[in-house]
Amino acid sequence: MIQNKIQDFNLSGEKTTGIDNLHKHPVYWFNDGSIVLQVQEQLFRVHLSLLSRLSPYFAGLRTDTLTNIVGLGNGTLAHDFRVLLEHLYHDIPLSTASTIDRFASILRITSPTLLDFPTLHGVAKEAFSAKFPRGPLACYRPSTNTLETLALATEYRLDPVRKLLLYSIVTNDEFDFLDGMANEARPHRDAEPAELKTNTAAPQKLSAADNKTCSDLMIKLIEHFTPVLFTPPTTPHIPCTDVIASAWAPLVAQPAITGEGLAKPLETLEQMKAIDWAGQGLCASCIAEKREEWTGEQQAIWDIMDDWLKPK
Repeated sequence: MIQNKIQDFNLSGEKTTGIDNLHKHPVYWFNDGSIVLQVQEQLFRVHLSLLSRLSPYFAGLRTDTLTNIVGLGNGTLAHDFRVLLEHLYHDIPLSTASTIDRFASILRITSPTLLDFPTLHGVAKEAFSAKFPRGPLACYRPSTNTLETLALATEYRLDPVRKLLLYSIVTNDEFDFLDGMANEARPHRDAEPAELKTNTAAPQKLSAADNKTCSDLMIKLIEHFTPVLFTPPTTPHIPCTDVIASAWAPLVAQPAITGEGLAKPLETLEQMKAIDWAGQGLCASCIAEKREEWTGEQQAIWDIMDDWLKPK
């Protein structure tokens, strides 16, 4: 529970004792505010009626504290509280267009362990999740704040977002987690000549826990996809089966090996669907059947990842 720290401060904003290091917030100090809150070294005079409607914590404040300053401790940050007020007073409402930093502030401060705004916390989780595409065909590339985003998705149990982020980390070279894998389990990555390198930034480092999760996920993906990649599928027509068998190595297996496609099954399956199979001699019905089959395999991989990523 948050500990209330009552200091000598009255609603006129006049200092009384021992608060020389505190200062009023330049925006969130309302003359008609009904409560003064101290968050770190900032003072906010706001409307308790607004806060208490939305937060059980504020609804439970004792009425005999309301003529003095109420200190919010236990890890509450002034920056986070300001972001919360910007939303509550409709200055900068939270939306799917909000930055990851703003989501982090709102999710932290509205959580049950801090100021406990249950409805807003749920809305923030939904809006955060809506920022990201869903499903095995989702197109998402990691960014500079991917690790912060992953931490939020993990802490607040936003599993679909977490799965998307982990897959994107595993299938991109911008993150360094291969050192945690046994040599035989690592996908082969050819060294790129120095003169051809366009991205010289150091790979982003994952936490020890995320490093293990990504290493385990890559191993699972490779184990699952290896028989799919190296076994040419059959068709209802023997001539079409023969065509696939003869074209499989040069058109599917070898490009996947060269392009690290074994560890990128969703992308490799999409490339398989895009091959000009008609030009190779497959009939229209067999092409449609194989593309549907490979789409189903993409969905199967996406679904089974839920089991792979469950906490052990």
